[in-house]
Amino acid sequence: MKLLKRARKFILPDKVEQIRDKARQARLLLHDPSFSDYQELIADSISAIENKILNNTIREVEEAGIIGSLTKTFITPKKVQLDELSGKYRILKDINATLASWMQDDDDLDRAIANEEVEVKRE
Repeated sequence: MKLLKRARKFILPDKVEQIRDKARQARLLLHDPSFSDYQELIADSISAIENKILNNTIREVEEAGIIGSLTKTFITPKKVQLDELSGKYRILKDINATLASWMQDDDDLDRAIANEEVEVKRE
């Protein structure tokens, strides 16, 4: 009985370079000390949103504005604020998840090349 040889997959050098570049950028943003302001901003924003929601500190906001000779009252309901915060939270988490997936793609590529599952096609 013949053993079937698995077909080896190939990847172009340009694609490898693209994966490596994205991973390098993600690692810089998430781990490099020179981007500590970005890292702190994202972490603090996520934490602040979580605290506002978990501690139930969001209240309806009423603001008065003067337009010409009229006084106009603007009301922002709690639900609207919760929707805005949950949208911001999702965006921040999605950014971090995307950056993490770029790093994982690079790690997966290294593993696949090491296990000879993928070969970089030479031109």
